[in-house]
Amino acid sequence: MQTKDCARIMAVMVPKEKWSDDRLHELDKKVDVGFAKVDERFTAVDKRFVQVDKRFDKVDERFKEVDKQFDKVDERFKEVDKRFDKVDARFEKVEGKIESAVKELRGEMNERFDKVDTKFNTLDSKFDKKFERLTYYIWGLGAGILTTLIASLAALIGPNVL
Repeated sequence: MQTKDCARIMAVMVPKEKWSDDRLHELDKKVDVGFAKVDERFTAVDKRFVQVDKRFDKVDERFKEVDKQFDKVDERFKEVDKRFDKVDARFEKVEGKIESAVKELRGEMNERFDKVDTKFNTLDSKFDKKFERLTYYIWGLGAGILTTLIASLAALIGPNVL
């Protein structure tokens, strides 16, 4: 026996729909149509991917050209490096020549300065001797003048005063 509550639930419940062969066939067609649309979309996407692949192939070709240009630039840099190596070698030669010329010039200058120093020392000793003689003559001349002055004074004043 059913209780009242159970009867109410049964009355409220909607009876289940039955799936007939026609309805299943219709659902099958809808699913097929939906998958066909999905297939069409995938086909369109595949076509787009083919276009994208072609574009990437073009990009790859362009990169190959860019790589060739970079190879040319690298070759040019190698040539420039060779030129710089030559310039460096020239600078090293010039630097060596300058260093040896400076050493030679220093040696020559030192020799000449030594000669000048020797001449100055010789002249200095000669001048010292001459000034000593001049001083001797000046003292002698002064003593002679002083003696003459005293003798003249003595003669003027007279022999009596002294």
